[in-house]
Amino acid sequence: MNYTQAIMLKSLVLTAFRRAGYQVVKRPRETYQLHSNFNKAAFEETVERVRQISAAHDPSGSLWQMAKKYMTARRTSFYYEVLEVMEQAGVVLDGRTVLDVGAFFGSMLYVMHEHHPQGKYHGIELSDRALRIATELCPFATFRQCPMEELDVNEKYDVILLEEVLEHIAKPEQALQSLWPRTKDSLVITVPNGRYDCHPAREYIEAGGCYRGHVNFWSPESWPNWIEQQVPNCRLRTGELPSSQLYAILQRSDAAECSAS
Repeated sequence: MNYTQAIMLKSLVLTAFRRAGYQVVKRPRETYQLHSNFNKAAFEETVERVRQISAAHDPSGSLWQMAKKYMTARRTSFYYEVLEVMEQAGVVLDGRTVLDVGAFFGSMLYVMHEHHPQGKYHGIELSDRALRIATELCPFATFRQCPMEELDVNEKYDVILLEEVLEHIAKPEQALQSLWPRTKDSLVITVPNGRYDCHPAREYIEAGGCYRGHVNFWSPESWPNWIEQQVPNCRLRTGELPSSQLYAILQRSDAAECSAS
């Protein structure tokens, strides 16, 4: 088979899949290595602790089944990646107020507190089941069950985290422009790489204005452009993490005060 024939065959196969209702997506080669700060023994100890917390709150085991899917080595390694780019950008955590929007089990706060124990950590989350775990896994933090829209307009934090959230939200522009005025220093955001993200959208959650699946997709090229349109004139650092997630760190500048568009 020559090159032209191979291209024609590939086109026929892709067309057949599309007509059958399937989408073929090219994924990156699996060469991912866990972050250097990832500690296997500490990770396994944390997973066991989450299992015990889950069992205490839900003897049926359904909470643990949800938690077990979430508590993976790669996801934990991702938190260390986020912390690393934050530190490289000069984001200060010790002695500062930090809010994690969509904290879920509090895993990111747990990692940050591990390296910056003097931070003042807070989290908001829609899922009461997730908060049962977060409050016990992170006794150093304060958690609330509420959507970001219910944050008081005068409620401000030095650092706000918005990790793996925007892809779920029906109106991501409004979410970003709502959080930026509440940020005294830095807003840290991560989203999946749209080239590889095939997580389907499911039911709509009216209370949070979001979907259980993904409805927004950004590529490495479109991501910084989209961010700049929403929050112009700020110090902006964007990139792709080793785990393939896209990140953005928005920081206020003394030279030019940032304001949402």
